[in-house]
Order: sequence, then C-alpha cells, then structure tokens
Amino acid sequence: MTTSLKAPDAADAGQIEFEGRWRSNSVAAYICLNVFSVGPMSVFWLSYRVNNRRCVVIQPAISLVGARMKSALSVVDDHGFRDGHELDEKTAKRIPKEMIGRCLTMAEAIGLLERLAA
Repeated sequence: MTTSLKAPDAADAGQIEFEGRWRSNSVAAYICLNVFSVGPMSVFWLSYRVNNRRCVVIQPAISLVGARMKSALSVVDDHGFRDGHELDEKTAKRIPKEMIGRCLTMAEAIGLLERLAA
C-alpha cells in the first residue's frame, strides 16, 4: 500500500504520515479500522441527530469507538452522535444486511425494532 504522491510539508493538519507516505486522516483511519482490527466483531446500534432529524446506523465493529469512526467516515458526521449500544449476537444476526452501514430513517428503525421484538 503505497502512493506516488507526497505532501509538500507536514504543516497540513489534514494529513498524517503512514509508512513514510502522506495520507488523509480518513484513509488512515479506514486502514486502521479495517486492516489492523483484531478480535471478535460486534454490531452496534448508533443514534444520531442530523439536521434536526434522528437517524440510526447499525454498524459492525470491534468497539463502540470503532463503530462511531466507521460511521463518521462513510455515513454521518459524528458531531450529531447521541448514543450507542452493542447488540447481542442473537439480535445482530436477525438484522437484514441491507440495513447495516447506512442511515436508517426513524420509520425504518421503528420497523426494525418491532421485527426484532417479535
């Protein structure tokens, strides 16, 4: 994993050095979350408030912090984070794959809760 571009100087706060090359923070965070993650994967229910609307993200990760980072990189801005809960293994297996890793509307989240409660 190398890149042919190098940052001209270390003054850019949006860059970090990784293996002698400069990469954006989001790329480095993605690498850390997906390449160097070791351990059993859990599934987390994350609640956000985005533009005065509530949003739920179901995110697989090793920890709550990892789930929040993955969501911040690909789904929603982490500034709207409200709370997060680890789902037990039985519940996590019942979540449809198309609902994982994206922002669910409140109607979708309520429907999922009702489905899981049944």
